[in-house]
Amino acid sequence: MDGGEWGFKQQTNNGAITAPHNLALSNDDVQSRISHAQSQSDGKFGQTFGSHCQYWDSNHPGEYEHWRFESGWKLGFNDAMTFFGARANGRIPGTGGDKIGMLDIWTKKRIVESGQAGKLLWEFEQGFRQGIRDFYELAGV
Repeated sequence: MDGGEWGFKQQTNNGAITAPHNLALSNDDVQSRISHAQSQSDGKFGQTFGSHCQYWDSNHPGEYEHWRFESGWKLGFNDAMTFFGARANGRIPGTGGDKIGMLDIWTKKRIVESGQAGKLLWEFEQGFRQGIRDFYELAGV
């Protein structure tokens, strides 16, 4: 049902409701953004990881397992890249770059699948979320 003049379909057709910018990208643009993000990922990881370690080690000295942050970051970055490139890689039809929806649920799923547990699980989660943010930043979305 289109809902008449104020319906979603009519408002989309007349341009009052538009898709997010990332969904309007061409497949070539998506691939280009992925290539750029991949080429910058090592440097971005080093910067992010260094900031994480420096903050916690300096401001709240204690015993940490920063390897959990690294593991989470790499998984989050890869997940964001996979979602973003799904249409351009032919996994789902259409064009545009998708973002991870329902991020809290996705994060919980990935935590469970990772087998991570214990009092320092938060480092994995923070790394995971930061990896996603860093991918989107590098991809410009």
